[in-house]
Order: sequence, then C-alpha cells, then structure tokens
Amino acid sequence: DELVSDEALRTTRDSRIAVKFIDGSELNVESQSEVVLTEYLFDPAAATATGVITLNAGLFHFNSNDVTDEGLQLRTPVATIGIRGTEFLVTVAGDVTIVDILEGKVEVAPTGGGKAITCEGGQSVLVAGAQSDAMWGDLGSFSTAAAPATDQDESHENSRDGTGAPGARSKSSNPGSSPGGNPGGNPGGNPGGNP
Repeated sequence: DELVSDEALRTTRDSRIAVKFIDGSELNVESQSEVVLTEYLFDPAAATATGVITLNAGLFHFNSNDVTDEGLQLRTPVATIGIRGTEFLVTVAGDVTIVDILEGKVEVAPTGGGKAITCEGGQSVLVAGAQSDAMWGDLGSFSTAAAPATDQDESHENSRDGTGAPGARSKSSNPGSSPGGNPGGNPGGNPGGNP
C-alpha cells in the first residue's frame, strides 16, 4: 500500500509492519508500536530522500541499505536521530529513547537542548528526557527489546547515574579518561571519531 504524509501506523501485540521506502531504505515497526510518516520526499535525480519520520512509541529497526539518507530524520518524543548510512534499532518508551547502532553512524540530539552525540556501529545511545544530555555505551548497555534488563542490571542500582542506565557515559564526561572508555579514539569525548 502507498503511504501519505501524516499517516499513522500502529501495530498491536501480534502484528508488525515493514515499510520499504522508494529509495530502498526500510523501517520495521515491531509489535505495540506507533510511527507517523510526517514528511518524506524522494528526489530520483539525486537519489536522495529528505523528511521526518516520527516514532511515538515502541521498537523500530531502520536500515538505509547503503542509501545516503542524511536528509532523513527520525524523531521521538525526546530526541532527533540523524542518519549517516546505517542500520540501527530504536526503542521509544515514554520519556526515554534508546538507539542501538548495528552499522554506520547516527547522531542523536535531545529535543530540549541537551548535548547531542554521534555514535557508530557497536555502540548505544540513551536519551533519558528531552532536557538531558545524550549518553553512550557499548551496544546493549541500556535496557531495550534487543537486550532486555536482567536481574543483574537491577542489582546495580547504586552504580547508576539517575537515568536508570548502568555504565552510561555522557559526552561531557570525557570518555577518553578511562582505559577502554573511548572507542572513537578522540579524547575530546566524541565516541564517533569525527565531529
């Protein structure tokens, strides 16, 4: 079926939706999720897409399939996700957004002015509120449908930073200051490597 702007897609407990865009990129909407195709334009001459896709709640799997999707943004209630030719999972639960990057790079910016961060494959990003800074960790560091919380995670309550995220690192915490804490090789605190 063809989608139109501002059309909402909702899944129930036993349903999923796979959306394949004209540029070849794909968005899988998992069960009990809601997405709105706010705006989407494809320029066949330039072979690029621009627009905004709003992820309101649930679990989503985006794959650009090697298409340049830098003009496309995914928005959640607390974050804007900039795509840099990649594959990633997004979990949206209330005022929390978690992005698990499987391949490529993603920029995640809190909508309320917190510090943005760019991460790459093998890393995760947590935005625990529109006003908070984006934090990063190794893939699966935060509770998601891809890596659900365990009893062990719950027992580490004292090591959490107030966001419910064990091992979270914010961009401003200078991840290069501890051994193995800076996968991007940039002591300035950008785990994605390049600004």
